[in-house]
Amino acid sequence: MSQLQEILEERFGLSGFRPGQRPVIEAVLEGRDVLAQWPTGAGKSLAFQLPAMLAPHPTLVVSPLVALMHDQVQRMRQMGLEGAASISAHSPPQQNLQTLRDLQQGRARLVYVAPERFSAPGFLQALQGLSFSLLAVDEAHCITQWGHDFRPDYLRLGQAVTALRPRSVLALTASATPAIRQQIARRLEMRQPQVFVLPLDRPNLHLEALEVHHQTRRQVLLSHLGRRGALPAVIYTSRRQDAQEVAAFLLASGILSECYHAGLSADRRRLAQERFLAGEVAVMVATVAFGMGIDKADVRSVVHLAPPPSLEAYYQEAGRAGRDGDPARCLLLYSKADFALRRTFARRRYPDREVLDAMSAALPKTPPTELRAPFRHLSPECWRMSLTALLGHGWNAGQVPAKRNTPRSAWMYLEGLRRAEVERLDGMEHFARTRGCRRRVLLSWFGESPAPACGNCDHCRRPGKPGDSPA
Repeated sequence: MSQLQEILEERFGLSGFRPGQRPVIEAVLEGRDVLAQWPTGAGKSLAFQLPAMLAPHPTLVVSPLVALMHDQVQRMRQMGLEGAASISAHSPPQQNLQTLRDLQQGRARLVYVAPERFSAPGFLQALQGLSFSLLAVDEAHCITQWGHDFRPDYLRLGQAVTALRPRSVLALTASATPAIRQQIARRLEMRQPQVFVLPLDRPNLHLEALEVHHQTRRQVLLSHLGRRGALPAVIYTSRRQDAQEVAAFLLASGILSECYHAGLSADRRRLAQERFLAGEVAVMVATVAFGMGIDKADVRSVVHLAPPPSLEAYYQEAGRAGRDGDPARCLLLYSKADFALRRTFARRRYPDREVLDAMSAALPKTPPTELRAPFRHLSPECWRMSLTALLGHGWNAGQVPAKRNTPRSAWMYLEGLRRAEVERLDGMEHFARTRGCRRRVLLSWFGESPAPACGNCDHCRRPGKPGDSPA
Protein backbone atom coordinates (compact mmCIF):
# COMPACT_ATOMS: atom_id res chain seq x y z
CA MET A 1 0.00 0.00 0.00
CA SER A 2 1.35 3.44 -0.91
CA GLN A 3 1.98 6.04 1.80
CA LEU A 4 -0.74 8.28 0.35
CA GLN A 5 -3.29 5.47 0.39
CA GLU A 6 -2.27 4.52 3.92
CA ILE A 7 -2.80 8.05 5.24
CA LEU A 8 -6.06 8.36 3.31
CA GLU A 9 -7.44 5.25 5.00
CA GLU A 10 -5.94 5.58 8.48
CA ARG A 11 -6.28 9.34 9.03
CA PHE A 12 -9.21 10.36 6.80
CA GLY A 13 -11.19 7.12 6.94
CA LEU A 14 -11.54 7.01 3.13
CA SER A 15 -11.10 3.93 0.99
CA GLY A 16 -9.99 5.72 -2.17
CA PHE A 17 -9.29 9.04 -3.83
CA ARG A 18 -11.99 10.88 -5.73
CA PRO A 19 -11.34 11.62 -9.41
CA GLY A 20 -8.53 14.13 -9.82
CA GLN A 21 -7.39 14.24 -6.18
CA ARG A 22 -4.29 12.06 -6.32
CA PRO A 23 -2.53 13.82 -9.27
CA VAL A 24 -2.96 17.21 -7.57
CA ILE A 25 -1.65 15.92 -4.23
CA GLU A 26 1.35 14.28 -5.91
CA ALA A 27 2.18 17.47 -7.83
CA VAL A 28 2.02 19.52 -4.62
CA LEU A 29 4.30 17.07 -2.80
CA GLU A 30 6.75 17.31 -5.73
CA GLY A 31 6.96 21.07 -5.14
CA ARG A 32 5.02 22.12 -8.24
CA ASP A 33 2.69 25.11 -8.40
CA VAL A 34 -0.81 23.81 -9.05
CA LEU A 35 -4.11 25.37 -10.12
CA ALA A 36 -7.04 23.00 -9.57
CA GLN A 37 -10.58 23.70 -10.67
CA TRP A 38 -12.92 21.17 -9.16
CA PRO A 39 -16.71 21.37 -8.99
CA THR A 40 -18.45 21.83 -5.66
CA GLY A 41 -18.31 18.61 -3.65
CA ALA A 42 -15.17 17.22 -5.34
CA GLY A 43 -13.14 17.23 -2.11
CA LYS A 44 -10.87 20.27 -2.47
CA SER A 45 -9.75 20.31 1.16
CA LEU A 46 -7.89 16.99 0.85
CA ALA A 47 -5.55 18.63 -1.69
CA PHE A 48 -3.81 20.58 1.09
CA GLN A 49 -4.77 18.61 4.22
CA LEU A 50 -3.10 15.36 3.19
CA PRO A 51 0.16 17.01 1.97
CA ALA A 52 0.30 18.91 5.28
CA MET A 53 0.71 15.56 7.05
CA LEU A 54 3.73 14.63 4.93
CA ALA A 55 5.46 17.92 4.14
CA PRO A 56 8.64 18.87 6.03
CA HIS A 57 7.48 22.46 6.65
CA PRO A 58 4.13 24.08 7.57
CA THR A 59 1.22 24.56 5.21
CA LEU A 60 -0.52 27.94 5.10
CA VAL A 61 -4.13 27.91 3.84
CA VAL A 62 -5.81 31.18 2.85
CA SER A 63 -9.58 30.94 3.11
CA PRO A 64 -12.37 33.54 3.42
CA LEU A 65 -14.59 31.03 5.23
CA VAL A 66 -13.98 31.58 8.93
CA ALA A 67 -16.60 29.08 10.10
CA LEU A 68 -15.11 26.44 7.79
CA MET A 69 -11.62 27.18 9.13
CA HIS A 70 -12.66 26.41 12.68
CA ASP A 71 -14.52 23.25 11.67
CA GLN A 72 -11.56 21.92 9.68
CA VAL A 73 -9.06 22.74 12.44
CA GLN A 74 -11.11 20.68 14.88
CA ARG A 75 -11.40 17.85 12.38
CA MET A 76 -7.67 17.78 11.68
CA ARG A 77 -6.90 17.69 15.40
CA GLN A 78 -9.27 14.76 15.78
CA MET A 79 -7.25 13.02 13.06
CA GLY A 80 -4.10 13.45 15.11
CA LEU A 81 -2.63 16.60 13.51
CA GLU A 82 -2.09 18.59 16.71
CA GLY A 83 -0.39 21.42 14.84
CA ALA A 84 -3.61 22.58 13.15
CA ALA A 85 -4.72 26.15 13.93
CA SER A 86 -6.29 29.27 12.43
CA ILE A 87 -5.65 33.02 12.44
CA SER A 88 -8.54 35.41 11.87
CA ALA A 89 -10.24 38.50 13.27
CA HIS A 90 -12.81 36.17 14.85
CA SER A 91 -10.18 34.50 17.03
CA PRO A 92 -8.98 36.11 20.31
CA PRO A 93 -5.83 38.22 19.72
CA GLN A 94 -3.85 36.13 22.20
CA GLN A 95 -4.78 32.97 20.33
CA ASN A 96 -3.59 34.50 17.04
CA LEU A 97 -0.31 35.54 18.67
CA GLN A 98 0.19 32.04 20.06
CA THR A 99 -0.40 30.51 16.61
CA LEU A 100 2.23 32.85 15.15
CA ARG A 101 4.67 31.78 17.88
CA ASP A 102 3.87 28.13 17.15
CA LEU A 103 4.68 28.74 13.48
CA GLN A 104 7.96 30.44 14.34
CA GLN A 105 8.93 27.65 16.73
CA GLY A 106 7.96 24.79 14.41
CA ARG A 107 4.95 23.50 16.34
CA ALA A 108 2.23 24.55 13.85
CA ARG A 109 1.81 22.30 10.80
CA LEU A 110 -1.41 23.43 9.11
CA VAL A 111 -2.56 27.02 9.65
CA TYR A 112 -5.68 28.59 8.13
CA VAL A 113 -5.48 32.34 7.59
CA ALA A 114 -8.21 34.79 6.60
CA PRO A 115 -7.09 36.91 3.60
CA GLU A 116 -7.53 40.22 5.44
CA ARG A 117 -4.70 39.27 7.81
CA PHE A 118 -2.19 40.05 5.06
CA SER A 119 -3.33 43.70 5.26
CA ALA A 120 -2.67 43.82 9.01
CA PRO A 121 0.51 45.71 9.94
CA GLY A 122 3.39 43.39 10.69
CA PHE A 123 1.65 40.13 9.83
CA LEU A 124 3.60 39.30 6.68
CA GLN A 125 6.84 40.42 8.30
CA ALA A 126 6.18 37.97 11.17
CA LEU A 127 6.07 35.12 8.64
CA GLN A 128 9.12 36.11 6.63
CA GLY A 129 12.15 33.98 7.24
CA LEU A 130 10.01 30.89 7.90
CA SER A 131 9.95 27.95 5.51
CA PHE A 132 6.60 26.87 4.08
CA SER A 133 6.05 23.70 2.09
CA LEU A 134 2.75 24.92 0.71
CA LEU A 135 0.68 28.08 0.41
CA ALA A 136 -2.85 27.04 -0.56
CA VAL A 137 -5.42 29.64 -1.69
CA ASP A 138 -9.01 28.47 -1.46
CA GLU A 139 -11.74 30.24 -3.48
CA ALA A 140 -8.90 31.56 -5.64
CA HIS A 141 -11.25 33.23 -8.14
CA CYS A 142 -11.73 35.96 -5.49
CA ILE A 143 -8.33 37.37 -6.48
CA THR A 144 -9.44 38.76 -9.84
CA GLN A 145 -11.63 41.82 -10.34
CA TRP A 146 -12.91 40.25 -13.54
CA GLY A 147 -14.35 37.29 -11.67
CA HIS A 148 -17.73 36.88 -10.02
CA ASP A 149 -16.72 37.18 -6.37
CA PHE A 150 -13.82 39.64 -6.21
CA ARG A 151 -12.44 40.40 -2.73
CA PRO A 152 -9.84 43.17 -2.43
CA ASP A 153 -8.03 41.45 0.45
CA TYR A 154 -6.93 38.75 -1.98
CA LEU A 155 -4.82 41.30 -3.88
CA ARG A 156 -2.10 41.09 -1.24
CA LEU A 157 -1.56 37.37 -1.82
CA GLY A 158 0.79 37.82 -4.76
CA GLN A 159 3.01 39.91 -2.49
CA ALA A 160 2.76 37.17 0.16
CA VAL A 161 3.90 34.52 -2.34
CA THR A 162 6.90 36.66 -3.30
CA ALA A 163 7.81 37.36 0.32
CA LEU A 164 7.35 33.85 1.70
CA ARG A 165 8.60 31.83 -1.28
CA PRO A 166 6.74 28.61 -0.40
CA ARG A 167 7.93 25.42 -2.04
CA SER A 168 4.54 25.05 -3.73
CA VAL A 169 1.53 27.30 -4.39
CA LEU A 170 -1.88 25.68 -4.74
CA ALA A 171 -4.86 27.64 -6.09
CA LEU A 172 -8.30 26.06 -5.71
CA THR A 173 -11.59 27.17 -7.25
CA ALA A 174 -14.91 25.58 -8.09
CA SER A 175 -15.88 27.75 -11.05
CA ALA A 176 -13.72 29.85 -13.34
CA THR A 177 -13.51 30.52 -17.05
CA PRO A 178 -10.18 29.89 -18.84
CA ALA A 179 -9.44 33.64 -18.77
CA ILE A 180 -10.02 33.78 -15.02
CA ARG A 181 -7.70 30.81 -14.49
CA GLN A 182 -4.95 32.70 -16.32
CA GLN A 183 -5.48 35.73 -14.11
CA ILE A 184 -5.38 33.62 -10.95
CA ALA A 185 -2.01 32.14 -11.96
CA ARG A 186 -0.59 35.55 -12.83
CA ARG A 187 -1.79 37.33 -9.68
CA LEU A 188 -0.47 34.55 -7.43
CA GLU A 189 2.95 34.70 -9.11
CA MET A 190 2.68 30.99 -9.96
CA ARG A 191 5.64 29.38 -11.73
CA GLN A 192 4.54 27.34 -14.73
CA PRO A 193 1.62 25.89 -12.80
CA GLN A 194 0.19 22.51 -13.57
CA VAL A 195 -3.51 23.05 -14.27
CA PHE A 196 -6.02 20.35 -13.35
CA VAL A 197 -9.60 20.99 -14.47
CA LEU A 198 -12.21 18.40 -13.64
CA PRO A 199 -15.32 18.39 -15.84
CA LEU A 200 -17.85 20.73 -14.30
CA ASP A 201 -20.86 18.70 -15.36
CA ARG A 202 -22.94 17.22 -12.58
CA PRO A 203 -25.23 14.86 -14.51
CA ASN A 204 -27.37 14.14 -11.45
CA LEU A 205 -28.56 17.75 -11.27
CA HIS A 206 -31.81 18.52 -13.08
CA LEU A 207 -31.62 22.13 -14.30
CA GLU A 208 -34.75 24.18 -14.84
CA ALA A 209 -35.80 27.83 -14.95
CA LEU A 210 -39.22 29.44 -14.86
CA GLU A 211 -40.22 32.99 -15.73
CA VAL A 212 -42.40 33.89 -12.77
CA HIS A 213 -43.80 37.18 -11.49
CA HIS A 214 -42.58 38.21 -8.04
CA GLN A 215 -46.07 38.02 -6.57
CA THR A 216 -46.45 34.31 -7.35
CA ARG A 217 -42.95 33.04 -6.56
CA ARG A 218 -43.72 31.89 -3.05
CA GLN A 219 -46.60 29.74 -4.28
CA VAL A 220 -44.38 28.26 -7.00
CA LEU A 221 -41.76 27.57 -4.32
CA LEU A 222 -44.34 25.93 -2.07
CA SER A 223 -45.49 23.72 -4.94
CA HIS A 224 -41.91 22.70 -5.69
CA LEU A 225 -41.13 21.83 -2.07
CA GLY A 226 -44.29 19.71 -1.94
CA ARG A 227 -42.94 17.36 -4.61
CA ARG A 228 -41.73 13.96 -3.59
CA GLY A 229 -37.98 13.99 -3.05
CA ALA A 230 -37.64 17.80 -2.93
CA LEU A 231 -36.30 17.99 0.63
CA PRO A 232 -33.89 18.91 2.17
CA ALA A 233 -33.62 22.17 0.24
CA VAL A 234 -31.63 25.39 0.16
CA ILE A 235 -33.51 28.51 -1.00
CA TYR A 236 -31.44 31.50 -2.11
CA THR A 237 -32.79 35.04 -1.99
CA SER A 238 -31.09 38.25 -3.07
CA ARG A 239 -31.95 40.26 0.07
CA ARG A 240 -31.83 39.60 3.80
CA GLN A 241 -35.40 40.78 4.26
CA ASP A 242 -36.58 38.32 1.61
CA ALA A 243 -34.79 35.47 3.39
CA GLN A 244 -36.55 36.28 6.65
CA GLU A 245 -39.97 36.69 5.05
CA VAL A 246 -39.74 33.52 2.95
CA ALA A 247 -38.61 31.46 5.96
CA ALA A 248 -41.59 32.79 7.95
CA PHE A 249 -43.92 32.02 5.03
CA LEU A 250 -42.70 28.41 4.84
CA LEU A 251 -43.03 27.95 8.59
CA ALA A 252 -46.60 29.25 8.41
CA SER A 253 -47.20 26.75 5.60
CA GLY A 254 -46.06 23.83 7.74
CA ILE A 255 -42.49 23.43 6.42
CA LEU A 256 -39.76 23.54 9.07
CA SER A 257 -37.32 26.22 7.91
CA GLU A 258 -34.41 28.30 9.09
CA CYS A 259 -33.09 31.67 7.95
CA TYR A 260 -29.43 32.58 7.39
CA HIS A 261 -27.88 35.90 6.37
CA ALA A 262 -24.97 38.13 7.36
CA GLY A 263 -27.19 40.46 9.38
CA LEU A 264 -27.85 37.80 12.01
CA SER A 265 -25.57 37.30 15.00
CA ALA A 266 -22.84 34.69 14.74
CA ASP A 267 -24.60 32.55 17.36
CA ARG A 268 -27.90 32.75 15.49
CA ARG A 269 -26.26 31.78 12.19
CA ARG A 270 -24.42 28.90 13.84
CA LEU A 271 -27.63 27.56 15.39
CA ALA A 272 -29.47 27.79 12.06
CA GLN A 273 -26.65 25.96 10.30
CA GLU A 274 -26.43 23.25 12.94
CA ARG A 275 -30.19 22.61 12.83
CA PHE A 276 -30.13 22.30 9.05
CA LEU A 277 -27.08 20.02 8.97
CA ALA A 278 -28.60 17.82 11.68
CA GLY A 279 -31.88 17.48 9.78
CA GLU A 280 -33.92 19.26 12.43
CA VAL A 281 -35.29 21.59 9.73
CA ALA A 282 -35.91 20.65 6.11
CA VAL A 283 -35.25 24.01 4.44
CA MET A 284 -32.59 26.71 4.74
CA VAL A 285 -33.62 30.08 3.32
CA ALA A 286 -30.53 32.22 2.88
CA THR A 287 -28.58 34.86 1.07
CA VAL A 288 -25.24 34.03 -0.53
CA ALA A 289 -23.73 34.28 2.99
CA PHE A 290 -24.70 30.62 3.41
CA GLY A 291 -23.26 27.59 1.70
CA MET A 292 -19.52 27.89 1.07
CA GLY A 293 -17.86 24.95 2.74
CA ILE A 294 -21.12 23.52 4.09
CA ASP A 295 -20.84 19.74 4.10
CA LYS A 296 -24.38 18.41 3.63
CA ALA A 297 -24.41 15.83 0.90
CA ASP A 298 -28.13 15.04 0.72
CA VAL A 299 -29.56 18.42 -0.36
CA ARG A 300 -32.22 17.46 -2.89
CA SER A 301 -33.15 20.96 -4.13
CA VAL A 302 -31.53 24.33 -4.58
CA VAL A 303 -33.99 27.05 -5.54
CA HIS A 304 -33.00 30.57 -6.59
CA LEU A 305 -35.88 32.99 -6.01
CA ALA A 306 -34.04 35.55 -8.13
CA PRO A 307 -31.20 35.20 -10.64
CA PRO A 308 -27.62 35.52 -9.32
CA PRO A 309 -25.33 38.05 -11.06
CA SER A 310 -23.38 35.40 -13.00
CA LEU A 311 -23.30 31.79 -14.09
CA GLU A 312 -20.23 31.27 -11.90
CA ALA A 313 -22.22 32.29 -8.82
CA TYR A 314 -25.27 30.32 -9.97
CA TYR A 315 -23.40 27.06 -10.51
CA GLN A 316 -21.43 27.34 -7.31
CA GLU A 317 -24.70 27.69 -5.37
CA ALA A 318 -26.68 25.17 -7.43
CA GLY A 319 -23.80 22.73 -7.02
CA ARG A 320 -24.63 22.38 -3.33
CA ALA A 321 -27.45 20.06 -4.36
CA GLY A 322 -26.93 16.35 -4.81
CA ARG A 323 -23.37 16.11 -3.57
CA ASP A 324 -24.08 12.47 -2.68
CA GLY A 325 -24.51 11.74 -6.40
CA ASP A 326 -28.24 11.06 -6.14
CA PRO A 327 -30.77 13.00 -8.26
CA ALA A 328 -31.44 16.60 -7.25
CA ARG A 329 -33.19 19.65 -8.72
CA CYS A 330 -31.87 23.15 -9.34
CA LEU A 331 -34.71 25.59 -9.96
CA LEU A 332 -34.24 29.21 -11.01
CA LEU A 333 -37.14 31.66 -10.84
CA TYR A 334 -36.73 34.92 -12.76
CA SER A 335 -38.45 37.75 -14.60
CA LYS A 336 -37.37 40.43 -17.07
CA ALA A 337 -37.57 42.93 -14.23
CA ASP A 338 -34.91 41.00 -12.27
CA PHE A 339 -32.32 41.47 -14.99
CA ALA A 340 -33.33 45.09 -15.58
CA LEU A 341 -32.84 45.79 -11.88
CA ARG A 342 -29.42 44.15 -11.83
CA ARG A 343 -28.35 46.25 -14.81
CA THR A 344 -29.48 49.37 -12.98
CA PHE A 345 -27.41 48.38 -9.97
CA ALA A 346 -24.43 47.76 -12.25
CA ARG A 347 -24.69 51.29 -13.65
CA ARG A 348 -24.89 52.84 -10.18
CA ARG A 349 -21.93 50.83 -8.94
CA TYR A 350 -19.50 52.65 -11.24
CA PRO A 351 -18.78 56.43 -11.28
CA ASP A 352 -18.97 58.74 -14.26
CA ARG A 353 -15.76 60.16 -15.70
CA GLU A 354 -16.73 63.57 -14.28
CA VAL A 355 -16.79 62.15 -10.75
CA LEU A 356 -13.28 60.74 -11.14
CA ASP A 357 -12.07 64.10 -12.50
CA ALA A 358 -13.50 65.92 -9.47
CA MET A 359 -12.11 63.41 -6.98
CA SER A 360 -8.68 63.50 -8.60
CA ALA A 361 -8.62 67.30 -8.46
CA ALA A 362 -9.55 67.27 -4.77
CA LEU A 363 -7.10 64.55 -3.66
CA PRO A 364 -3.91 66.69 -3.60
CA LYS A 365 -5.62 69.14 -1.24
CA THR A 366 -7.80 66.80 0.82
CA PRO A 367 -6.84 63.55 2.57
CA PRO A 368 -8.97 60.60 1.36
CA THR A 369 -10.44 60.21 4.83
CA GLU A 370 -11.90 63.74 4.62
CA LEU A 371 -12.97 63.57 1.00
CA ARG A 372 -16.28 61.77 1.49
CA ALA A 373 -18.51 64.76 2.26
CA PRO A 374 -18.55 66.32 -1.26
CA PHE A 375 -19.32 62.89 -2.76
CA ARG A 376 -22.04 61.63 -0.44
CA HIS A 377 -24.31 61.11 -3.45
CA LEU A 378 -22.17 58.11 -4.37
CA SER A 379 -23.11 54.75 -2.90
CA PRO A 380 -20.55 53.35 -0.43
CA GLU A 381 -19.53 50.73 -2.98
CA CYS A 382 -19.14 53.29 -5.78
CA TRP A 383 -17.10 55.47 -3.43
CA ARG A 384 -14.73 52.63 -2.54
CA MET A 385 -14.34 51.58 -6.16
CA SER A 386 -13.57 55.15 -7.22
CA LEU A 387 -10.87 55.61 -4.58
CA THR A 388 -9.39 52.21 -5.33
CA ALA A 389 -9.17 53.05 -9.04
CA LEU A 390 -7.54 56.44 -8.40
CA LEU A 391 -5.22 55.47 -5.56
CA GLY A 392 -4.46 51.89 -6.51
CA HIS A 393 -4.89 48.79 -4.44
CA GLY A 394 -3.00 50.30 -1.53
CA TRP A 395 -6.23 52.03 -0.54
CA ASN A 396 -7.79 48.66 0.17
CA ALA A 397 -4.99 47.98 2.62
CA GLY A 398 -5.40 51.34 4.33
CA GLN A 399 -2.36 52.84 2.60
CA VAL A 400 -2.14 55.77 0.19
CA PRO A 401 0.52 55.26 -2.48
CA ALA A 402 2.71 58.17 -3.54
CA LYS A 403 1.80 57.71 -7.20
CA ARG A 404 -1.84 58.11 -8.18
CA ASN A 405 -3.59 56.92 -11.29
CA THR A 406 -4.94 59.49 -13.74
CA PRO A 407 -8.72 59.95 -14.04
CA ARG A 408 -8.52 58.50 -17.55
CA SER A 409 -6.68 55.33 -16.51
CA ALA A 410 -8.98 54.94 -13.50
CA TRP A 411 -12.06 55.33 -15.71
CA MET A 412 -10.73 52.80 -18.24
CA TYR A 413 -10.05 50.33 -15.43
CA LEU A 414 -13.57 50.73 -14.02
CA GLU A 415 -15.12 50.56 -17.48
CA GLY A 416 -13.44 47.21 -17.97
CA LEU A 417 -14.91 45.98 -14.69
CA ARG A 418 -18.35 47.26 -15.65
CA ARG A 419 -18.25 45.56 -19.04
CA ALA A 420 -17.15 42.29 -17.43
CA GLU A 421 -20.05 42.52 -14.95
CA VAL A 422 -22.56 43.16 -17.75
CA GLU A 423 -21.16 40.25 -19.76
CA ARG A 424 -21.59 37.93 -16.79
CA LEU A 425 -25.16 39.16 -16.35
CA ASP A 426 -25.82 38.61 -20.07
CA GLY A 427 -24.59 35.03 -19.70
CA MET A 428 -26.90 34.49 -16.74
CA GLU A 429 -29.88 35.86 -18.67
CA HIS A 430 -29.08 33.69 -21.69
CA PHE A 431 -29.12 30.62 -19.46
CA ALA A 432 -32.45 31.63 -17.91
CA ARG A 433 -34.19 32.47 -21.18
CA THR A 434 -32.72 29.85 -23.52
CA ARG A 435 -35.06 27.45 -25.28
CA GLY A 436 -32.25 24.98 -25.87
CA CYS A 437 -30.31 22.70 -23.55
CA ARG A 438 -29.51 24.54 -20.33
CA ARG A 439 -26.56 22.34 -19.48
CA ARG A 440 -25.01 23.11 -22.86
CA VAL A 441 -25.35 26.87 -22.24
CA LEU A 442 -23.92 26.52 -18.74
CA LEU A 443 -20.91 24.37 -19.57
CA SER A 444 -20.08 26.29 -22.73
CA TRP A 445 -19.69 29.39 -20.58
CA PHE A 446 -16.82 27.63 -18.79
CA GLY A 447 -15.15 26.59 -22.02
CA GLU A 448 -16.37 23.00 -22.09
CA SER A 449 -17.94 21.31 -25.13
CA PRO A 450 -21.00 19.41 -23.98
CA ALA A 451 -23.34 17.33 -26.12
CA PRO A 452 -26.20 19.17 -27.89
CA ALA A 453 -28.73 17.71 -25.44
CA CYS A 454 -28.13 16.64 -21.85
CA GLY A 455 -31.28 14.65 -21.11
CA ASN A 456 -31.63 16.21 -17.66
CA CYS A 457 -32.86 19.79 -17.96
CA ASP A 458 -36.37 21.12 -18.39
CA HIS A 459 -35.93 21.46 -22.17
CA CYS A 460 -34.19 18.15 -22.83
CA ARG A 461 -36.26 15.99 -20.49
CA ARG A 462 -39.48 16.67 -18.72
CA PRO A 463 -39.91 14.57 -15.57
CA GLY A 464 -42.99 12.36 -15.63
CA LYS A 465 -46.15 13.15 -13.79
CA PRO A 466 -46.15 15.96 -11.21
CA GLY A 467 -44.55 14.84 -7.99
CA ASP A 468 -41.97 12.61 -9.63
CA SER A 469 -38.37 13.27 -8.69
CA PRO A 470 -35.83 13.36 -11.53
CA ALA A 471 -34.32 10.02 -12.42
